[in-house]
Amino acid sequence: MNRELSLDYLIKFLEFCKNKLNYNPIILGGWAVYVLTKKEMSVDVDVLLKSKEDIGKIKEFFDRDNFKIEIDRKGNITFEKILESHMMIDDVKINSIIFDIMLEKEENFLHENKNISIPWSLSFKYNKNIKYKEVDLKIPLPELLLIYKIKAYRDRTFDKFKFMEHMKHKKIWQTRKDFKINKDKRDILNLLELVKLDSEIINKILNKTSFRVKFNETFNEINKF
Repeated sequence: MNRELSLDYLIKFLEFCKNKLNYNPIILGGWAVYVLTKKEMSVDVDVLLKSKEDIGKIKEFFDRDNFKIEIDRKGNITFEKILESHMMIDDVKINSIIFDIMLEKEENFLHENKNISIPWSLSFKYNKNIKYKEVDLKIPLPELLLIYKIKAYRDRTFDKFKFMEHMKHKKIWQTRKDFKINKDKRDILNLLELVKLDSEIINKILNKTSFRVKFNETFNEINKF
């Protein structure tokens, strides 16, 4: 079992969406980084939809492949498929493939400061189409993807230390969190090293947020590695 199973589901999902949605959902996160860098595959799939009503339109895809729908206390929706045999990635046991669903109207607040957000709606303004394995993928512009990735890295690092005292007896939780933090870091470095980024676009997007100071802090920190 390997990460290509997740890629197979992603491709099947996008093909399914051609007949169910009147637009291409935007693929965020690790898979968006991968199609730009070809460096490291992801496991979970991050999908951005325009509205909550669209979730009902795509639910058939997940139902037929025995994904379970999960809704957390904040209303975040995921579809999860438990694997018949687990994957080992970086010494971490991966038991499932998860599709995380985001919606255009969601603000995407920074966990450490709710006054700062990088709205998902920016992806519908700053995006590009990429052909991969005969499938059309719509992803954020690499400059916006870098901003999202730096925000995700900060969120997961903040969450780890905020909850570590409560979760210290749950080694699996900490291991999974470290796995995702390290993956975010590698994705950021791969974007910086392998993709031509336009600093003017980065600045233009940051001007639409209050994230510039936090972005610069993390950018400088990661560039030291």
